[in-house]
Amino acid sequence: MESINVEFVQNLLASYKELQESYYALQNRMAAFEAMASAKFEDYEAKLAEKDTVIASLKSEVADLTKKLERYREKDKTNSSNSHMSPSSDKTKFSGVMRTERGAKAYAIIRSFLSTAKKHGVNIMVALRLAFAGRAREAIWGETY
Repeated sequence: MESINVEFVQNLLASYKELQESYYALQNRMAAFEAMASAKFEDYEAKLAEKDTVIASLKSEVADLTKKLERYREKDKTNSSNSHMSPSSDKTKFSGVMRTERGAKAYAIIRSFLSTAKKHGVNIMVALRLAFAGRAREAIWGETY
């Protein structure tokens, strides 16, 4: 029988133990990495769900705004012929210009002027600029009148 080299076996066992420790350390690292990756993935999914909620909310808001604009456009079309006849209650409540007779007259003149300018296709800012320059007739009817 051959003699067993004790030193060789001891070195072999030490190498085996080192390999086994490295293997367990690698398994622990992999488990930690999987846990971290899983947490990141769940966080990513949560953020996507949150963004989907925000996008759905924005789509709803855009749809509501579009409906309101369409209603306003329809209201403007149907009431454009007689809208200048009745003063806006918003103006009365907000600015209070019609609390005095003088304020009501000034408001009526300005509103009539702007309504006429709008009906003639004149930009309201241009009409106001010309009116303040003393050329109100030119603003609405042009230089021919």
